[in-house]
Amino acid sequence: LEDIERGYREASRGEEIDLGAKTASFKQWAEALKQYAQSSQVLEEIDYWLGEIGSEPSQLPVDYLNGANTRDLACNLVSSLSVDETEALLREVPGIYKTQINDVLLTSLLQAVSGWTGEDSLLVELEGHGREPVLRGFDLSRSVGWFTTRFPLRLRCTGESDLWKALDAVKEQLRRVPNNGIGYGLLCLLNDDEKVREKLLSLPKPQMSFNYLGQFGGADKEMALFTPASESAGRSRSPAGAMPHLIEVNAAIFGGQLRLDWVYSAGLFRRETIERVMQSFNISLRSIINERPALKQKSFTASNPPLTNLSPQQLESLINKITKR
Repeated sequence: LEDIERGYREASRGEEIDLGAKTASFKQWAEALKQYAQSSQVLEEIDYWLGEIGSEPSQLPVDYLNGANTRDLACNLVSSLSVDETEALLREVPGIYKTQINDVLLTSLLQAVSGWTGEDSLLVELEGHGREPVLRGFDLSRSVGWFTTRFPLRLRCTGESDLWKALDAVKEQLRRVPNNGIGYGLLCLLNDDEKVREKLLSLPKPQMSFNYLGQFGGADKEMALFTPASESAGRSRSPAGAMPHLIEVNAAIFGGQLRLDWVYSAGLFRRETIERVMQSFNISLRSIINERPALKQKSFTASNPPLTNLSPQQLESLINKITKR
């Protein structure tokens, strides 16, 4: 879209169309990833994935046993924040909690689902842009293609009711993911060692997915020649196709407002069930946003210390000693 607009403006001015330098192609990236999937850097991640995902199953409590989970039964519930709440989430919360938006959204998701299932963990599939800087000499800034990365992560509750501590725990779990998760798919699908692939593919599969897509429609949209249409693009998948997860949660910011789509199968869940989980999520998310003024004075944690040579454990111990005096 950027290239179309750039070329159109150049042509309208009578200029030669210049779309800029070409970067690495999708084909070149894929071939290089195949080689990288055999490297020692990727193989070193095996123990991480085995330990983080674990062997314990993760089952969501469906309302209708043996119900169908196909696209034709998919339902979509929508929740959103106001413009002011979204602005606080984007601009103020990160500075106070030392977090990214994904940390906050996943903390609220973990708390909402844990309250529903009664479990102290949530196995969820996360999705990223996939353009990770793991290969030297590869510029993907103008490359066209779907480079998405998908990987499972087991988020664990800390047993604390304090939202601030829960957020810090989730944040630390996300920071431990090597290279934003790209290695998981490489080990499962592109590594030549069949035993490695089988070991990872035998791990429990997430029944829920979460994807934060980012912001759409910037401040300069009034000046743009092309903007996303409000009309539906229609189905992108066959109605008979199976959904890969029992619940899909997709988040994005449109027109300055955070919107979340909760997609589920009516063959598995009652609408009221998903609504309750969604409402719990909203309560948790708004609590994090609304608590920010009170937390401005204690906005650094053991995971985000100022310049120091202390380990997080040493700093946490020091903080506890000081606060007990």
